[in-house]
Amino acid sequence: MSELLFLQNSIDGGPGSLVEIAEKNGVSYTVVDASRGDAFPDPTEYGAVVMLGDPDSVNNPTDAMKRKIETVATAIEDSTPYLGICLGMQVGVKATGGVVVPSRLPETGFIDRTGKPYQISLTEAGRADPLFDGLPDTFNVFESHNETVILDKSATLLGVGQQRVDGHELHIRRSAAPLGEVQPRN
Repeated sequence: MSELLFLQNSIDGGPGSLVEIAEKNGVSYTVVDASRGDAFPDPTEYGAVVMLGDPDSVNNPTDAMKRKIETVATAIEDSTPYLGICLGMQVGVKATGGVVVPSRLPETGFIDRTGKPYQISLTEAGRADPLFDGLPDTFNVFESHNETVILDKSATLLGVGQQRVDGHELHIRRSAAPLGEVQPRN
C-alpha cells in the first residue's frame, strides 16, 4: 500500500492508535492538521485517506468545511479508499449525497441512559469487511455525538447500534479501541 493520509481536524483529535497500527504494519503515513492551519493536500496522491473527528458540524456553511467536503469528494470520486471517523464520516456522507441531521437522542460516553454499554453489531457486509477482522460481531464503543446521518443509497451499511432510530459514529482514536465507522439503518 502506498502512503496513508490522516486528515486531522482538531488539535486533540489526532490519529492515536491508528498510527501505532500503521507503524506495526509497515504503512507509511502523513498527518495533516487543519486545526494548526495545514492545508489538505490532493487526496488522490495517497493510497488511502482517513479523516478524523472534530466537534464541528458538517452542516456549518464555512469555507473550511466546504474544503473538507470537496477534499473527501475528490478522494471518493477517484476511488481512493476512504475511512471517515466522527466528523470524517459525516463529511464522507455529505460528499456522497447523504444528509446529516440532529440526533433524537444525543449519545455521550460508554454507557447509554438505560445503563447499557453502547454497542455496534456488524451487518453481513461489516463481518465480511477486512476492516473488522478479529473483532466480535458485536462490540462496545465510545459515543460522543449530537448528529446522525441518513445514508445515500450508494453507501454500504457495515453495522447497527441498539438505538436503530439514530446513527452511531464510534470513536476509535483511543488506544485499544475497535476500528470502524458504522451506521445503523434509519
